[in-house]
Amino acid sequence: MKTKKIAIIGSEGYVGSAFKRMVEDKYEVVSYDPKLGDKSATKEQVNRCDLAVVAVPTPLGKEYVEIDGLKVYQGDTSIVEECVSWLETPVILIKSTIEIGTTERLKEKYHKRIVFSPEYVSEGGYKVSERMRFHTDMGATPFLILGGNQEDCQYIFDLLVPILGPEKTYFQTDSRRPSSLSIRRTTISPIRSSGQLSSGRRPR
Repeated sequence: MKTKKIAIIGSEGYVGSAFKRMVEDKYEVVSYDPKLGDKSATKEQVNRCDLAVVAVPTPLGKEYVEIDGLKVYQGDTSIVEECVSWLETPVILIKSTIEIGTTERLKEKYHKRIVFSPEYVSEGGYKVSERMRFHTDMGATPFLILGGNQEDCQYIFDLLVPILGPEKTYFQTDSRRPSSLSIRRTTISPIRSSGQLSSGRRPR
């Protein structure tokens, strides 16, 4: 029997649907998306869940900032913020691509428990090898990075590790570093921080 509920805001998008496929065998999924019309969950149903996952669009604008000589175009996070404003689940997990500092700003503004996790599934049509199949399969990603308060990250680890298993590497860091990874799409191997977990052990 599925005893936990996970709400996915933007459940019909590329990232949202990938997250849904990853967790739906273990948890009851509550789907919230305008694309579902009358079949979409209500805000009240979402807020009765144990976790809310925000996977909504953050379209790029024309403005940019330079980071290490690279132009990083700023995304529109207004939809993310609108969702955070009404969410009342114990913890909120943001999977949308957001700018560095957005998680901290939203936590301070709304006084909610928010964690950010960069996403590596992609709509790109380029060919990848079998070891890179997490390009389309979120559950196949060999690592999980969570940025935020250690207690809040642990809350999410406790939900996802039973699905993802002990062979992955789990990283917990502050909320700024994962945002930079999401924007720049760099490799994650150099990341080591307090709360970081080696493969084969649960994050504790």
